[in-house]
Amino acid sequence: MVASLITSVVLMFNLIFVPSVFAQRISGTQQVLNDEVAVQGAVVQDDLVQGDESAKQNSGAPGNDVDTVLKEFIVGVPIIGSNIVDEYVAQLQTVYIRFGFRLRVLRAPYKRLFVNGDRGMLDAIIMAPEVFRVHMKHLMQVPEPLVFSDVMAFSLHGVPEINAFSDLKDYRIGYLLAFETSEQLLKGHTATAVRTYDQLFSMLLKGRVDIALGMQREVYRFVEQQPEFRVMKMHRTPMLRVPLFHFVHEKHHDIYQPLSDAIAEKVNSSGFKSRIRSLAPKSPFLTGPATESAE
Repeated sequence: MVASLITSVVLMFNLIFVPSVFAQRISGTQQVLNDEVAVQGAVVQDDLVQGDESAKQNSGAPGNDVDTVLKEFIVGVPIIGSNIVDEYVAQLQTVYIRFGFRLRVLRAPYKRLFVNGDRGMLDAIIMAPEVFRVHMKHLMQVPEPLVFSDVMAFSLHGVPEINAFSDLKDYRIGYLLAFETSEQLLKGHTATAVRTYDQLFSMLLKGRVDIALGMQREVYRFVEQQPEFRVMKMHRTPMLRVPLFHFVHEKHHDIYQPLSDAIAEKVNSSGFKSRIRSLAPKSPFLTGPATESAE
């Protein structure tokens, strides 16, 4: 099994992070999505990402002056992506415009994005975990991580601080539904898998689990929309810090290296980092840390 060859950290990320993007409650609508893959099931942004005119005028790409007609380049982003994801897309447009492309955004769950991306139905995927890479044959990972996202522990108040996975051994754990390796990874723990954050945190409030695991930005967004869960406690120490990457289909191998270099230059610029930092979400909880690092 390919998954058995992945390092323990990546395996644990596979357990916790991946399921969190399959099914979410977005804007009050339950988004329980099946495993069938269809681009038609995704949400396509109405407008192409425009980028800025200065990037177009100063691109320096061969034959890519102001009057050049830009080709459409379809990028997949997570359907639950926050304003930080939107900002990354807008910033990356200023990179892609140098190569003669205008981005068109398609939103879908990660699993659907990766399968469609591997089939060449997408040109690229933005803000995705590298754990998928071992299952995909035709996607090239841009080496520079775009951002890091934290896996956090949540509980009711009164539970001592959880600082590591080893601290979970005496608790009942709730998490979002995972891959087939979940049962093996959770041996020795009392754990329950559910499909949505709504189910997960409802179990926590009802005392059916002691600890719930989730991605910090996703949970912030969910709790902002479902304020009854503001009474939870978020433990301060991340259980894992997960890098998210940019993937490009191999049909674009001719631009892969210069594109990778350009993305690295962009995400490491001081202006870009300041902009992303300014968008870091604030905690929706009644008590707890104020913000998550967006770096």
